[in-house]
Amino acid sequence: MLLALFLRTSLLIYLTSASNADFEEEINKTITCAKDQIEVEIPSYFFLSKNPPILISDLHLNDPACHGTETANLYVFSIKNNFTDCGTQMASDDTHIVFTNTIQSNFSEVITRTFINITFACRYPINYLVQQPNGDNKISVDIRTITLNTEDGNFSVSMMLYKDPDFEDMWTTIPFLTLEDNIFVKVNMVPGHLIIRLENCWSTPARNPSHAVQYSFIEQSCPQVIKDETLSVITNGESADAMFRIQMFKFVGISYNDVFLHCTVQICHNTPAVCKPNCTNYGEIIRNKRDASSFPTRTVSYGPIKRKMDGNEEANLRKHILYISLAVKGTHKVSSPQMEEIFLL
Repeated sequence: MLLALFLRTSLLIYLTSASNADFEEEINKTITCAKDQIEVEIPSYFFLSKNPPILISDLHLNDPACHGTETANLYVFSIKNNFTDCGTQMASDDTHIVFTNTIQSNFSEVITRTFINITFACRYPINYLVQQPNGDNKISVDIRTITLNTEDGNFSVSMMLYKDPDFEDMWTTIPFLTLEDNIFVKVNMVPGHLIIRLENCWSTPARNPSHAVQYSFIEQSCPQVIKDETLSVITNGESADAMFRIQMFKFVGISYNDVFLHCTVQICHNTPAVCKPNCTNYGEIIRNKRDASSFPTRTVSYGPIKRKMDGNEEANLRKHILYISLAVKGTHKVSSPQMEEIFLL
């Protein structure tokens, strides 16, 4: 389970007096960088001790419509769900996405008073290792503080399987599927204001994504429909959800009974028009010249998915087991190529 990061820091802020003289003042603030909220708390006495006192109504974020609240001797400013609201600026490097905003005083051409400018930021790592929701760890990241006024937060990404094409009935136990059943897969990211893109998806007969036996069905963000006509990518690179459907299958070999799914994912902070892959009918991607940002990818996995034999298979298996049992009791050797075929499905 992810915990929000609460950090109290001392911050040097710039103030401008009515005489236009700039000076610095140190305050204590608490920044909360959660997966669905950025929040800053500053003791109200810092503002009320000014001459004249600065009221909560005198302050706003980059967007003048975004004001704070006064609660328990604190001035609180929050950005919830969509971190790019309230004029938040977003930037990224190879490892992190940073959201920056500023608490500032109202501008007036009629009166002058002390101008406030308090910049804060939350830095969320792109480097993550994700497992399915019932795994040991949902996300594992290296948490570091980059500067006094930038705190770290976490993204949560998970892969889930559903029983229906509407993605309403989620599997909460190990799925048992026949070869006629469809697998409905959703990869979801929290917070939901960014865009997730599946880069490559493949399956293995064991938990290890690097297993020697692999079956790849999404490559370079495009479905390999020539390889598997049952595959349908419903959405990819358009929102915080990526979804696809594929028919259940089994790896060839008597020892392979389970299926594990893996996808490498990217966080994209551009518009859906840039993040959505442009694929041909043959599963090849047409590169968008505007898509110049290259973010690290990590692997999300789900498994095991177990194969359930349908009624005909079970009947054939019982028949051949009985056939071999009777043959063993007889005096002559009997071979059953059909039995071998059953176990090699």
